[in-house]
Amino acid sequence: MRYDTRCPCSDCDHETNHNHTDEAEWYMVYDHVWEEALKHGPAQYLCIGCLEERLRRKLTFADFNDLIPVNFMPEHFSPSKRLQGRMAGLVFDEAAYRLKHGI
Repeated sequence: MRYDTRCPCSDCDHETNHNHTDEAEWYMVYDHVWEEALKHGPAQYLCIGCLEERLRRKLTFADFNDLIPVNFMPEHFSPSKRLQGRMAGLVFDEAAYRLKHGI
């Protein structure tokens, strides 16, 4: 099922929602990374390029939350090449996820 929810980047208007683009940038970084980016202004969604511009650095796999399933669902959408590159090396911590969620 595809939802008609658009999620444009708050800075450049690039569509990030996997339901509306073949080059999705649908991800979740750790809270401290997002909070650092928000020091430069409010944002609901940011593409990878704009997030990096706000942080003034290139993202690495260590910035992406390893307990969030959306970061490990390429079968549901086509992540952009740059998102794939930044997430390279990220491993889902299933044991910690199950413990956190009581599964």
